[in-house]
Amino acid sequence: MTIERTNSQQVKMSFNDDRYLKLYKKVKDELEGVLGKMGEVFDERKRQENREILAKIDKTIRKSEDDGDTVYYSNP
Repeated sequence: MTIERTNSQQVKMSFNDDRYLKLYKKVKDELEGVLGKMGEVFDERKRQENREILAKIDKTIRKSEDDGDTVYYSNP
């Protein structure tokens, strides 16, 4: 296996042996699977955080309405 940098953004990999190519593909597939699962976990955390933020905003608005206040909310 040889690795050479073609420029600052690209790396060229050459496989002299099919075993290295198969191993590379297997590792790449496994890594993509793990990163995909991490992304799902991150997305779920973000959704939960967003739900919590919206609940706080809703609670603030309801409390202010109950107190007879006018609430102005703008999304920064």
